[in-house]
Amino acid sequence: MARETLRPGGPGRRARARAVPLVGRDAELAGIRSALRDRGALLVGPAGIGKTRLAHAAGDERTDADVYRIRGAASVASMPLGPIFEAVGAPAGADPTASAISVLRERRRSRPQLLVVDDAHLFDDDSARVIAHLVDVIGCGAIVTLRAGERCPESFTMLWKDELIERHVIEPLAPDAVVEIASLLVGADLDPRAERWIVNAARGLPLCVRELVGAAVEDGDLVVEHGEARLAADAAVAAPPRLREVIGAQVARLDDASLRALAALELAQPVPLEVLQRVVTTAGLESLRERGMAVDGLGGIELGHPLHGEVAMATLDEEALDVVRVELAEAFEEDDPARSAVLLLESGGTPDPAGLRRALERALSVQRVDLARVIASALANADRSARTLSLSAELTAMTQDWATADRLFAEARALAVGEEEIGEVACAESRARFEFGHDVVAARDVAVAAEARLTGRPRDAVAAFEARARMFVEPMDPLWEFFRDHAFDRDLPWGAAGVVATDALASAWKTGRVGAGMAIAERLGDVPGQRMYDTLRMLQLHVALATWASGTEASRAVWRMLFDLASRSGNPSGEILVPTAEVLIEARRGRARATARALVETEWSARAGAHRIHAPVVLAEYAVAAASLVRPPADVARVLGELEQPIADGRAQSEPLRHLASARIAFRTQGLSAVSAHLDRGVEVAARQHTRLYELLCRRERVMLGLGDADDVERMDEIARIADIPGGGLPQIMADEARAVIEADAAGLDAVALRAAGFGADSIAWEASVRSHALHRAAGSARAALVAELRVRQIAPVFADQWIAAPTFVGILSEREHEVLAEVAAGASNGEVGERLFLSPHTVKRHLERITERIGVHGRAALADLVGDARLDAFPVD
Repeated sequence: MARETLRPGGPGRRARARAVPLVGRDAELAGIRSALRDRGALLVGPAGIGKTRLAHAAGDERTDADVYRIRGAASVASMPLGPIFEAVGAPAGADPTASAISVLRERRRSRPQLLVVDDAHLFDDDSARVIAHLVDVIGCGAIVTLRAGERCPESFTMLWKDELIERHVIEPLAPDAVVEIASLLVGADLDPRAERWIVNAARGLPLCVRELVGAAVEDGDLVVEHGEARLAADAAVAAPPRLREVIGAQVARLDDASLRALAALELAQPVPLEVLQRVVTTAGLESLRERGMAVDGLGGIELGHPLHGEVAMATLDEEALDVVRVELAEAFEEDDPARSAVLLLESGGTPDPAGLRRALERALSVQRVDLARVIASALANADRSARTLSLSAELTAMTQDWATADRLFAEARALAVGEEEIGEVACAESRARFEFGHDVVAARDVAVAAEARLTGRPRDAVAAFEARARMFVEPMDPLWEFFRDHAFDRDLPWGAAGVVATDALASAWKTGRVGAGMAIAERLGDVPGQRMYDTLRMLQLHVALATWASGTEASRAVWRMLFDLASRSGNPSGEILVPTAEVLIEARRGRARATARALVETEWSARAGAHRIHAPVVLAEYAVAAASLVRPPADVARVLGELEQPIADGRAQSEPLRHLASARIAFRTQGLSAVSAHLDRGVEVAARQHTRLYELLCRRERVMLGLGDADDVERMDEIARIADIPGGGLPQIMADEARAVIEADAAGLDAVALRAAGFGADSIAWEASVRSHALHRAAGSARAALVAELRVRQIAPVFADQWIAAPTFVGILSEREHEVLAEVAAGASNGEVGERLFLSPHTVKRHLERITERIGVHGRAALADLVGDARLDAFPVD
């Protein structure tokens, strides 16, 4: 194995010392340049945000000016004007202030003078007044940095209040920039796990990126294998001492109110603003926000960096912390009983058993194992009812301690008296065996055994859990009818209403009844008693249906709802459901690279076992996306191998997707002759399982590769009718595309391209345009061919690495001719076109003559109309 351990003295040590360019600050640099056209900028931000680096980078760009770097420091605060004299190099005199001012006034006559003033909060008032005078009166430029939340000398404050310099708040780096810096430091791209670590640990602070990566390199926690940096399996990645010292110094300057606010966030983040305001003062919270120690997250207020909370907790005594815990518990009592109960327990309080049961149900609902363990431990000796035992059994199943879970479920069944308790225990056990044991047969058997003993609503609830398990081992149509008929039974107990609602959408999607599924999704809303997992899954399935029924813009809107809810809930299911929903959107758009990237975000969860029920579907979608040119065939073959056992066990209906991926790999590695058997098998399996949308995809692939016939088109039309979507949706677009391909109908392909672009199905719009372009050229229709060519050019950059079955594209016009055509169509004269493209008017005229000769269109108005006909206003949809 090609493994390189990054240790001091080795390649990693050199990587840590490597000079890294300024990354992710283009917009800030542009703002500072603009401000320096006047007098300058004041850069405000928390420690470690990179203000100094940014100020120096902007100063280094000013090769036309004399640049003086003046740094404030606590050690020289008692030496007024010292840093200024040292930087300017003014001669000693009776009045050193006058000497420095005189020197800079003289120098400014020949060259601009720029002051880079770092850490303004550490300057004494006299020094600040001199610097302000140099800017205001003498006319020097200035870039001043100020740590957020610290006292700013009045003279500096007046500079930006009087609009002599602009105030710029420096925000944390975007995740992509954090990853890029880390990669540059290491000298290799980071794998997804390492990317997640550095983004979450650094929180957008360049200082944290450097220190964390440097420590991980020195400790051997970050290694390079096959040219990719990854975290070692046993990586500890603790915060390095220097980073702790920097953050400790920031926390040490806080007042008591701010310390209490910081401790409250450490104990319970994220905390909704309205909850936090019941516990901490507004002044304390605002002080933290100014310093970047508290930030607004999707779920509420969060710590700017985890170390801020750790240091605050170590600063306060235990009695003060208990007071904060009790106040937080009271504030959370209504909104989050699980966190409320845990905080009360940690403070030494004793909640009543009924309250603990409610709290345990809530913790299990959002899959917060950390909270559930504390609550279950407190409840164990206070209550041994069947209900409590079944909840404790679910918790132990969630943690994969099945020996204990089996024992607790057996005790719960033995204690259960009456239909209510029998049904509740059966639903809990079936849910646990399905979601956490990933054993659909056992989940079904538990429900069947209980069903025989029940009547009425308890029986209906258990039947819903039985049907959920059957979805993985039986044809889908009868199950679709069951879930459709019970989708709005809101009075089913023990979370069964949520199971029915969720699986109504799942069965609609799998059976291709997209329109009916959308109608259910849009009416569901909040389902009483529903667990958070089912709510998230319902939104994910709504995304899946919307990608077929309404287009990617509509599905993006639902995806944002899913993302927001998952972020607020803290439910670990979001780690797989949110990016998997994004996968579905990108896959329908045909963007293989984006699809594969989103799937990498879900793959680790699936492999870790947290979601093995969904893992085969996730891996199948991954295989289809990765079968494009984005990934090596060997990688895809490995994923396909991992799908064999779960599919053989009946744990997934994703076998058609596996055959589709195999066909694409076969095409890449062996050619067209090796494809047919895989696609035929995919069609056969999908028809048997009634997974009609998968069948549609396999049949479309046959047609695109020239292996399909009129029977494929007829079946695709039939599936589109079953989908029952107003306007036909994506199934009808695919069916019409297949018909146009088989019939060599260029006009039909043009219509498909326009519909697909408006729908957000970018790859279909691209491929239909490429095919119609070829047909129009063969028929001698130059104008129609150029319209198709202009559509291809709008979409083409997206598909640079996409696997595509379309003919090789050869344009009518050259790149330069396209540039000229675009300018002329926008109304530019020959002279204006020449200025913009650095051509002579005569050359522009020659290009126009060649364009009109090739396409038979004369006059600027006609050219503008042609370009307008080709414009895809709805593309791209982001």
